[in-house]
This record gives sequence, structure tokens and C-alpha cells, in this order.
Amino acid sequence: MSNKVKEELIYEDMRKKHPGVGSARTTKEEWSNTISKDTYASLAIHQNLLEYYTLASGFPSKRDAQLTLLRKLANPPKPIKRDIGND
Repeated sequence: MSNKVKEELIYEDMRKKHPGVGSARTTKEEWSNTISKDTYASLAIHQNLLEYYTLASGFPSKRDAQLTLLRKLANPPKPIKRDIGND
């Protein structure tokens, strides 16, 4: 089996296991949105990460930090569009 065919099969397996991987047609904004949601979900679910986030962000309790992360998960921030090269 050639390298290219093998890589395509591995990529398709990854896409089935992890829908956030995207495809060749995935835009930068879609990818960024998916990564943001995955990060917020991971921080909200894993207790050690949630405790670290709570302390680092100055929240009074883990519950407050978790609710904030879940709100961000439901309404992720809009990406900032920047014009590169226009000063």
C-alpha cells in the first residue's frame, strides 16, 4: 500500500473518531470555533483542570468557574477578523 493511500485511511479513521478534526473544506473560523468549544468542555469536565482554572482566574468557587465555562461553551466568542498588511 502506498504512503498516500495509507495516510488517507488513517485520516479517515481519525475523522470518524474525532469529528473536530474537520476536513479539507473546514474554514479557519469553523476550526477555531471547534477548538474553543473542546477546550471549554475539557476545562469544565476535568476536575483538576477546573481547579487550576478556578485558582488562576480568581473565581470564588469551582462551581462559578464551571458555570462560566459552560456559558462560553454555549456561546463561544466570535473570532476577530484582522486585516493583515493594512496599517
